[in-house]
Amino acid sequence: MKYSLFYLLSSLSFYFYYLIEIIGFIVTKILFQFDVKGRERLKNLKGKAIFVINHCHYLDSLLTALSVFPKYVRFAGMLSHFQNPILKFLLPLLGAFPIRIDGKEDKFSFKFIKETLSKNGFIGFFPEYHMKLNSNFVGKFRIGAFMYSYYFKASIVPVAITINNLYLKKGVKLPLFKKIIIEILEPRLICDFPNSGLSGNEISFLELKKNSNSEFLKFLNDYAQNIRDEISKTVLLNSKEYIINLNPLNFIKGFFNR
Repeated sequence: MKYSLFYLLSSLSFYFYYLIEIIGFIVTKILFQFDVKGRERLKNLKGKAIFVINHCHYLDSLLTALSVFPKYVRFAGMLSHFQNPILKFLLPLLGAFPIRIDGKEDKFSFKFIKETLSKNGFIGFFPEYHMKLNSNFVGKFRIGAFMYSYYFKASIVPVAITINNLYLKKGVKLPLFKKIIIEILEPRLICDFPNSGLSGNEISFLELKKNSNSEFLKFLNDYAQNIRDEISKTVLLNSKEYIINLNPLNFIKGFFNR
């Protein structure tokens, strides 16, 4: 996509983002039973932050944004999505930005992340990169979000999304409606690592990875998998079957009350 178009649309995203949040709130309340845990932990969040989230639904970004509202989170999306004739206009308006996952030079995303975090902004990453639709299995995390967190001294905020099925009393699964639980875990900073190999003058993730020594890369990978394990454990703890009472009043109450 043309980055001049991206910046034009992105400049309007702040207003469009909150409009979509209002519409999204209504839609998610109709389609899902939607609970948020751990919002009080955001009170401990000081300054810039990177949210890392397991990727299990098309609406992960919206659900996360609703959970931390009114905080404004800019979500990373695969470059291929921004080459879609419709999404290339819609995604920048939603505050998303493109990022490469093919290992090639990507100075644009580095610059965008740097600019956002320098203003104490918030970035959202899905470190699995690929979605596992309606799955509560959390795959291996890549280190990109954690490298940026370390390099720009931004807090890491793990977020666990659990997708639960809803059943009728007789055990018949409702095909569309879901019980979704989003739990915000404790924000934390990655500790300093002596002799990481980074100069502080890098201009892309490729340079960050190239300049990092093997011990530092292993440290980041281990850290990423520890966060992955923490999110996975939380997802499993929040996983269960939910039975819907066929009484219409109870059914409506369950969808429109948290």
